[in-house]
Amino acid sequence: MHNPRVGRWVGAFVLVLLACFGIVASHVRSPLLLQDPDTRVMLDKLAERNDDWSWFRTDWPLENHFYRPLAALSFQLDRLSFKEDAAGFGLSASLYCAVCVLALFWLGREVTDNPACAAGAAILFALWHRGEPLAWDLAATIAAVVLAGIGFLRHRARFRNYLPAVLAVSFLAIELNGVFLKESPDGFFSRMLAWLPSRTASTMTVFALCALASYARFERLGSKREVPPSATDLPATRKSAEATAQPPVPWIWLIASYIFVVLALGCYEQAAMLPMILLIVGAAMHAMGYRVRWHWHMPFWLILAGYVTLRSAVLPMGLSEYQQQQSRSGLTVVLSILQYVFPSLTGATFWWAALSLGLAVLLTGFFYSFLWRVAGNAVLYYEAFRRSNLCIAMWMASLFAFAPMAFLKPFAHYHFWPMALRSLFVVALVGVVWELAVSAASPPGLQAPARPSPAPGSLPHLSG
Repeated sequence: MHNPRVGRWVGAFVLVLLACFGIVASHVRSPLLLQDPDTRVMLDKLAERNDDWSWFRTDWPLENHFYRPLAALSFQLDRLSFKEDAAGFGLSASLYCAVCVLALFWLGREVTDNPACAAGAAILFALWHRGEPLAWDLAATIAAVVLAGIGFLRHRARFRNYLPAVLAVSFLAIELNGVFLKESPDGFFSRMLAWLPSRTASTMTVFALCALASYARFERLGSKREVPPSATDLPATRKSAEATAQPPVPWIWLIASYIFVVLALGCYEQAAMLPMILLIVGAAMHAMGYRVRWHWHMPFWLILAGYVTLRSAVLPMGLSEYQQQQSRSGLTVVLSILQYVFPSLTGATFWWAALSLGLAVLLTGFFYSFLWRVAGNAVLYYEAFRRSNLCIAMWMASLFAFAPMAFLKPFAHYHFWPMALRSLFVVALVGVVWELAVSAASPPGLQAPARPSPAPGSLPHLSG
C-alpha cells in the first residue's frame, strides 16, 4: 500500500535534487579560475611538497597559520584529477556546494520531521548560490499592498487585525534575500563557486551539517519522547507499554556525529562553534519533548580541546601577517553581528546621521522605511519566537556560527555555514507570515448572541 508520508518525502527530495542540479549546471568554467593568486600558490605548494600526510603535521599550503589538512587534501585531489583543467576545478567546487544542500535537507528532516520545511530550507539555500538574487523585495511589497487592501475591506479601522501581518510580510524579504547580502552583495556565487580557496568553508559545512543531523537523529531515534497524555488516550496495558517502550539506542549516529565534528575541524576553524550549536540543537529537541542525554555532549567539547592542543603544537605561535591584516574591531563588528540578531537595525547609523538634516528628514523616504522595517522585524520575530522553540534555536545557531567571523574583514564564505542554518529559521518565518496573513484576510469573528437567563424552555429552578 502506498504511504502518502513516504511519497511526500520522496517528492521533497526530488525537488532538492533539482536545486542541486542547478548549482552544478552553473559551475564556473573560465580559465581565470586557476589564475587567482591564492589558488596558484596553493597548487604550486601542493605540487612542490607532494607529501599528502605532511599537511597533518604543518601549516596548510598558504602558510598563514591555519591548520586545515583536509581542505588541503581536497585541493590535492582536484590537482591530481584535473591537472590544469579549470572547468574540472569549477565542477568540484559546485559539487561540494550541492552536497551542502543535501546535508541541510537531512538536517531539516531530523529537526523538523516536515518535508515542506526541510525541502524549503534546502531550496532557499540553493537559491542563494545564484549570481543574481531573486526579486523578493518586489514580491513582498506587492503582497503587503494586497494584504493591506484585503485587511481593510475585512476589518476597516481595526488595524490590529491586519497591520501586524502587513508589517511582517514587508520585512520577510530581507530574510529571504539573506541577511549576509549586506556584506556580500554578490551572494555565494562569486565567492563559493568562482573562488576556489572558499573550499575550506564548503567542506567544513558538509561535515558540520552532517554532525548536527547525525546527533539530531541519535536523539530522535534513541530517546523517549515525553508527550502529555490526552483525554482520547486508551488505558495503559502491558501490551501497550511494551509497544511504547524506549527503542534501542542507535549508537552509530552518535559515533558518526563525533567523526563528522573531527572532520569539520580538519577543514576550517569556524567549526570550533560546533559543540555550542550541538547544545542548541539538543535544547531545541528537549523543548520538543525528547529526553536528551546531555552527558554525551562532553566528548564534543573534549574533541574541541584536543583540536586546540594539536593546533597549538603544530602551528607557529602568534598571529600571522595575514591574520593581523584581516582582523577588525569596533562598530563594524557590532553591525556585522546585528545582521543576525536584528537585521533591520543595521541601517540605524545612517538613519541617526540623517536626523542631522532637521525637519527636512521628514521629507525623505528612508526616514519612514527604516521605521517600517524595524516594526516589521519586531512583529515577525515576536510572533516566531512565541510560537516555535525550533525557530529560536535556528536563529541562535546561525548567530553563534557567524559570531567569531564578525571580527574579520567580510567575505561571503564566512556566512556560508551560518546561512545554511539560518535557512531553516527563514522557512519557519514564512510559515508564521502565512498564518498571520490568513488571519488578516479572514472575515472578523461574529459575537455569539447573549443567552437569556433562564433559557427559553428550561425547567424552573427552585430557589432557596
